Amino acid sequence: MGKNTIVSITNEKMVQAVSEANGSFTKAAVTLGIPKSTLISRLERHLHKTSSEIGEMFSAKSEQKNVWTEDRGQNSWTIEASDPEIKTVEDALNRAKVDLMIWEVERVVVNGWDVTMKLKSTAGDKPVTKRNHQIKVFLRRKITESMADAASALLDRMKKHAPKYKSITFKKVADPHLLEISVFDVHFGKLAWGRETEVNYDLHIAEKVYAEAVEDLLSKTNGYNVERILFPIGQDFFHVDNQQNTTVNNTPQDTDGRLAKIFAAGCMACVNAIDTMSQIAPVDVLWSPGNHDRTTSWFLTAYLSAWYRNNKQVNIDLSPKLRKYYQYGTTLLGFTHGDEEKHSDLPAVMAAEAKELWALTSHHEWHLGHLHKKKEMRYSAGDTFVGVPVRILPSLSGTDYWHYKKGYVKTHRAAEAYLWSKQKGYTGHFSSTAKTYEE
Repeated sequence: MGKNTIVSITNEKMVQAVSEANGSFTKAAVTLGIPKSTLISRLERHLHKTSSEIGEMFSAKSEQKNVWTEDRGQNSWTIEASDPEIKTVEDALNRAKVDLMIWEVERVVVNGWDVTMKLKSTAGDKPVTKRNHQIKVFLRRKITESMADAASALLDRMKKHAPKYKSITFKKVADPHLLEISVFDVHFGKLAWGRETEVNYDLHIAEKVYAEAVEDLLSKTNGYNVERILFPIGQDFFHVDNQQNTTVNNTPQDTDGRLAKIFAAGCMACVNAIDTMSQIAPVDVLWSPGNHDRTTSWFLTAYLSAWYRNNKQVNIDLSPKLRKYYQYGTTLLGFTHGDEEKHSDLPAVMAAEAKELWALTSHHEWHLGHLHKKKEMRYSAGDTFVGVPVRILPSLSGTDYWHYKKGYVKTHRAAEAYLWSKQKGYTGHFSSTAKTYEE
């Protein structure tokens, strides 16, 4: 048999031949018309097992053994399952109780093979074919173990000693509105030197411009009948995602201080903002992660959940989905950072992912960050849908050296607030411009 003919025989055909031969490589090789050594080497590479293990797998004398093994190190974790009930990667991750906020899947090996065996019966031997499965999942740690342990201990302590808040009874208002305070792309921890980038920005400045923006936006909307406040967080709230001072995609960043210092400052900035808002109306905090802070912003949200566990005026959305939806009256809002999806597809994505909420509402809109500039587009969610606004919201943060070098210089640093009538939808929006500070 020529080399090209051997290559044309698929791995699946080889598996089938060995299965029908009850694990005999010699018989299978004769059936396929190829050398036994070629058959064995191909199957070893395909199934990631030795020849003796493969022979045992397909032996007519043995059923598949339910195997579950885990090899977990400090920064890596390998899960191997040969169990009829474990057929997908999700099944394996659920069985091992893998926290995908801490671990990520690096690669997966999935194999399946048919084993034919004869069962004794009154009518004689009856051949039966059984499908066996093997899944091997290789995981790697997204954040250091020390960071995860410290965060876990902090959250446990916060739950036991969460501050006590007095209950507030808010009066019902006529023509109620939702106030959305969207302070996007703050980048707590970013470092920019004004002599180099024309704008100074560090942790202390970030704290000041954040607090000033929230106060300014609340002041500008003071005269409206606000029934609830929506406060999205994440959206690159933090500049880095780990102790190595890199983003989610391991891009190094210029930072002002170590992660613990940055995280502590960001937590208290959010607490101060939410405390102020919750005196006006109940506050819904919604986590919308960015491409800089997917892990750190989730820990921030978990921290806030523990902090406000005794405050009935504050509700925290910790769900892990990257795209979030929020309904208020006749309005459905979508939130995502905007670095993954094609923006023109978002209206159709909303109509598909939140179809029940879509059907209950008549006003639909997306709010995105990431680009650090204000922009609005209108797209259709299909031929039968009217245009859906997709707004890119501005950023409060200063320009760092890399962006300045590339010419990505912002002319307007700001945060925005939106008002939504319960019955009529969009009422208007307000902007708060960030101040420029000296060194």
